[in-house]
Amino acid sequence: MRSMASHSALFAGFTLLGLGCALAAHTASAQEPPAATAQEPPELRQRASVNAVDGLVLFRPGELLVGNPVLPGRPALRPLDPAQPAQLPELLQEYEVLSEACGAAPGQPAVITADVLARGDMGGDGRLEEVHVRRRAPMAAPEVLVSRAGVVVGRGELPVPAVPCRGLIAEAEPDGAPVLLVVWTSRGASSTTVGVTVFELDEATAAE
Repeated sequence: MRSMASHSALFAGFTLLGLGCALAAHTASAQEPPAATAQEPPELRQRASVNAVDGLVLFRPGELLVGNPVLPGRPALRPLDPAQPAQLPELLQEYEVLSEACGAAPGQPAVITADVLARGDMGGDGRLEEVHVRRRAPMAAPEVLVSRAGVVVGRGELPVPAVPCRGLIAEAEPDGAPVLLVVWTSRGASSTTVGVTVFELDEATAAE
């Protein structure tokens, strides 16, 4: 996915970059990504990409929220259901704060490796996928590679040249199939933008 998503909208301090989502996975330090194949791998389908200045990315099985805890009313968006109004909860114990992987205070550099790794059953078919999100250059959009048994079966890019800091393969909407969540950050002198981009494997690719 080499181009930006087809539309964007600004809502309550959030940027929605595109639309088209619970098995656990984990991140790890940098590892060698799978070697490129002679044939170009299929593009991953981007379901959504949402970010918020000084925001939080929250996850629990069946639910994904991006919001700003500082704004009045703690407004939030559900990236996979943006028309549904939402608020950040006051208590976060029931959620995993995915954006914690992106660092602490605004303006402070995050300690993040160049590669983010996730593993899980992204296709929902019982087969294990391995995901590498690698930052190729400071001003280049990070590349997302999904491989199965060492063979690249899907490729995508984050929609902005940000720093990836967390990958998770999970069900992020009720009754949804597992998808890939990539959490990323972009830092300024006085603020931090955090975002999450949601990818899924094409059905034809998942069936290979």
